[in-house]
Amino acid sequence: MARAFREPATRDDDIAEYAPTQIIAEVFRSEGYDGVAYRSAFGTDRFNIALFDLDAAKLVTCALHEVRDVELKHEETANPYFVQVDEDGKPVLVRNVITDIRPLEPTERDESTDKDGV
Repeated sequence: MARAFREPATRDDDIAEYAPTQIIAEVFRSEGYDGVAYRSAFGTDRFNIALFDLDAAKLVTCALHEVRDVELKHEETANPYFVQVDEDGKPVLVRNVITDIRPLEPTERDESTDKDGV
């Protein structure tokens, strides 16, 4: 749940992607909570606070921070897209979609082996 709250949302994100956290926040608000605190996606020792009512908190200090460095950790995952060149010679991303699944025809090698595969 904490991971869902800390994922940054942008204007381009699909509403359905962050709707679950909105629903959970609404439940907390309806139960009388003043807000939700969750770990920031931009630091392991930082927290964000989402207040449902701004009058529920009193500002006692604040500071402006400048981001000087961001570390991104990534790894390649299953990717259903590949690059293909269109008729104008421009590269385009194409989604790899499986449209048909059927058994393969046996090859000569398959036909020449016995049932033990030897």
